[in-house]
Amino acid sequence: MLSYRDKLNQKQLISNRRRFTILVIVWKSRHFLSLITLILSIVAWASAKSKLFCEIACGSHYVPVCATNGQTYDNRCFCDCRGATFAHNGVCKSDVQPNEEDSTTQAE
Repeated sequence: MLSYRDKLNQKQLISNRRRFTILVIVWKSRHFLSLITLILSIVAWASAKSKLFCEIACGSHYVPVCATNGQTYDNRCFCDCRGATFAHNGVCKSDVQPNEEDSTTQAE
């Protein structure tokens, strides 16, 4: 038979194990939440900085392309990086400025 002191020690041991288990769970959940927060922060930063990312990744090589949204991009890489769908090479018709010398109307 266990003495009173042994029973008390056994209860304290069980209690300490429970506390330890709870501390481990809390510690792991904090690290899990920190990891999730870090991942979400990186995603938010990346989407906010996507324009900067495209500029770094695509460089300054100028070969204009037109996207289906009617916007002209500096090159095919910018078009793809910004999520636009490629339509054709060259400047979009909506972006072309009429040349004053080629105007069919003449001032009187």
